[in-house]
Amino acid sequence: LTVDEDFAEFTINLNEHFADLDGDILYYSVTNNGTEVACAITGSTLTINSVLNWNGKSTITVTANDRINKLSVSDSFEITVNAVNDTPVLSLPFADETRDEDFESFTLDLNKHFSDVDTATLTYSVVNNISEVNCTIVDNILTVSSVLNWNGVANISITATDGQYEVTDTFALTVNPVNDVPHISEPLADITKDEDFAEFSINLNEHFADLDGD
Repeated sequence: LTVDEDFAEFTINLNEHFADLDGDILYYSVTNNGTEVACAITGSTLTINSVLNWNGKSTITVTANDRINKLSVSDSFEITVNAVNDTPVLSLPFADETRDEDFESFTLDLNKHFSDVDTATLTYSVVNNISEVNCTIVDNILTVSSVLNWNGVANISITATDGQYEVTDTFALTVNPVNDVPHISEPLADITKDEDFAEFSINLNEHFADLDGD
């Protein structure tokens, strides 16, 4: 008997497989490894159900007993459960993050957030607006770095794939504004004038600036 992993429950009528020449009522019991497949008998019906994500070969033994002469007979059969590729899952959703403008880079271990029962190796990718923050993934580690003087809310989406199926999660990174120091945008040039020179003016806004617009 061959089925796919996580198969739907099915039944077998044991009276179609065992008989008693004396016409005695038969009573049935089943022996199997419950960590592989789940088996139960009600009357003459054997019910077999899958164990989540298990695959391989399992032996099921059914015994029929007439309870009168205490005679019994057993038969075994093998059920082969074919492996089926499972979708990666988000095992730990990403929490939103808050940092101040021009924050130091921080990292997140993506293997703590995604998992796959079929493989320990997932491939990750990241999508974000590079004008807001910089994101890179190396060896399953996401590194998030600031973009100079940017502030606001950046959405960062991480996708994990096993090569066939994928799952994505998104978190928000809030970057708080920080008051920046005014800076010199155009250095003041040295000036030379004759004695008793006429009054003149300098527009200081052409020489100094503030990134925050103060």
